[in-house]
Amino acid sequence: MLAGLLALARSASDGALTLADPDDSLIELGLDSLQIVTLLDEAARTYCPRRDAAAFDASLGRFLDHPTLRELASTLQRLAE
Repeated sequence: MLAGLLALARSASDGALTLADPDDSLIELGLDSLQIVTLLDEAARTYCPRRDAAAFDASLGRFLDHPTLRELASTLQRLAE
């Protein structure tokens, strides 16, 4: 899942993102708020196609505190259970 999320993050950043560690903050790597929202939308469509939008939004607290690909993957895995 991390590799797929990295590809989505690169797409959201118009290819500018180079990520060495999935624990790096997406904000510190240069993604702006619109790019992060785009990433979240694409990740939700890809990994949680039948998601409840309210449940997805409610589950983002930890990701917003620590905006890393690893935290996003963890959030998506919890939603899939």
